[in-house]
Amino acid sequence: MHALPALKQACLEALETEGAPGNAALFFSIVDPYSVLDLVQIAENRVTDEEIQALHDVIAKMSDYIRRNTDDKEGAELIRLGRMMVGATTR
Repeated sequence: MHALPALKQACLEALETEGAPGNAALFFSIVDPYSVLDLVQIAENRVTDEEIQALHDVIAKMSDYIRRNTDDKEGAELIRLGRMMVGATTR
C-alpha cells in the first residue's frame, strides 16, 4: 500500500475513536516507520511551486519564440504540447 493513503486512513481512524480524543495505539498499530519514511521521501523530493512556475515561464517563452519564428505543423505541435504540460502541472 502506498504510504499516503495508509497514513491518512490511520489518522482518520485514530481520530474517530469513541470516548477518547484519539487512539494513539490504533494509529501506531497501522502506521509503521517505513510508511513515515516513504512520506518524508515524497515530501523531500516534491517539486516546489517556484520550480513549476519557472518551468511554466520557460515554456511560455519558448512557445512565444516558436510562434514568432515558425509557421509549420511541428511548431504548432510543440506549442500544443507546451500548453498540455502547463495544464498538467498547474496546481
